[in-house]
Amino acid sequence: MYSVTNARLWYPLMRLSYGKFLRTFPRASSRLARYGMAIISSGVMLIVCLFLNQALSGSLPLTLFIIPVVMSAWFGGIGPGLLATLLSGLASEYFLTEEYFSPFRLDTADWERLTLFLITSGLVNWLILMMRAARQEVEARARDAVQRQIELEAQIAERERARAERERLIAEIETERARLNAIIEHIPAGVILAEAPSGRIVMVNPQVERILGRPVVLSPDIESYREWLAYEVSERPVEGRESVLAMTLQGEVVAGKEILYHRGDGAKAWIRVSGAPIRDACGKIVGGVDLITDIDEEKRASETLRINQERLNLAQKASQAGSFEWNLRTNAVIWSEETEAIFGLAPGSFGSSYEDWTRCVHPEDLSRAEQELRRAIVDGEGASEYRVVWPDGSVRWIQARGKVFFDEAGEPLRWIGINMDVTERKRMEESLRRQTEALQEADRRKNEFLSILAHELRNPLAPISNAIQILTLRGDDPALVAQTKK
Repeated sequence: MYSVTNARLWYPLMRLSYGKFLRTFPRASSRLARYGMAIISSGVMLIVCLFLNQALSGSLPLTLFIIPVVMSAWFGGIGPGLLATLLSGLASEYFLTEEYFSPFRLDTADWERLTLFLITSGLVNWLILMMRAARQEVEARARDAVQRQIELEAQIAERERARAERERLIAEIETERARLNAIIEHIPAGVILAEAPSGRIVMVNPQVERILGRPVVLSPDIESYREWLAYEVSERPVEGRESVLAMTLQGEVVAGKEILYHRGDGAKAWIRVSGAPIRDACGKIVGGVDLITDIDEEKRASETLRINQERLNLAQKASQAGSFEWNLRTNAVIWSEETEAIFGLAPGSFGSSYEDWTRCVHPEDLSRAEQELRRAIVDGEGASEYRVVWPDGSVRWIQARGKVFFDEAGEPLRWIGINMDVTERKRMEESLRRQTEALQEADRRKNEFLSILAHELRNPLAPISNAIQILTLRGDDPALVAQTKK
């Protein structure tokens, strides 16, 4: 760890200085440029040495030719460095000897000097090559060390993130578990959890004992369920394998099984039991859960409602009446079977809309019936009588009475009431009206007959009455008596 840290400390500094040097004196990019540099640098150095040789009157050392060798080897590599060494050696001995262009007249000192130059130049090339190789190796090791350090730090950071994520997930699980426990403890239903495959009960909320009226034992297996599970009304205890919880542990889903339970306090009560298996991520059953609901009041209310509905249906049939409900917002109309029968329809054949009702009303009564209905909605209640036409063409009289129910804002919501078939009453009224009219007509004719009879009777008796009156007044006058006789 210490060596890696040191490498990370000095490697950037080394890369900075070396990179700055390379940016200042970049290496030749092509092969021609590298070897051209060796030739040009050797030629330049030869010109400089010729100038210096004349200025110094000879005895110029060959050390100056090391410069193009170093430059060529550094910027071009071992090949250009050796080329610069060869060119510098030949040029120095060819142009810098006392008799120019006489390489075969070198003395022993010249050969020694040339040999020393070649050896020195070779060593310089080798040293530069080794230095480059060593630098590259050090850089590679430093890069590897830095990469390993980065990877190690990444692994450490990843482990830290994984640890933080694990702690966060654990905290979330604990929170969710606390929420689940709070829900299970306060839910208005009994909850039983069991593990699979043993069937051992691991959790029961307080509502279970309140609903069952019996203490719930944390049974170690399925067969032990019979110690506290349902008792039938016949006092036969339910076996453990017959329970809903045992079914869920076998993979079954039970929805809303209703049981008439014999509670521990002796009362008989209805409960509803639902259950489902609990599976892990692989789909394996690891447990089961039961949800127990007390539905005794619901069942009793439902039974009471059923009895009342039967009584209502019986009363409607006996009175030839049927109920209806019209939702004033959705325009949906609900008719009982008795109302459908009153309108001459088969059960379930009514279209359940206001327009379907209008099609049943007699065309001559529709406008009046709708007007009376609108007035009843405004007034809050009302009644109407109108004719309806049955599908077979017969006409019946209907009397409708209803009441409007309003919402919280005072807007009309529903129109609920009853329909009654008053056809027989209408017929009786019509018959009574006709009988009354007939009696009135007979009485009128009787009066006319008596009036005519009285008139006819009065006309024949008038002369007789007049004669008697005359005779009474002047009975001694013979002429008057004779005229009266006539």
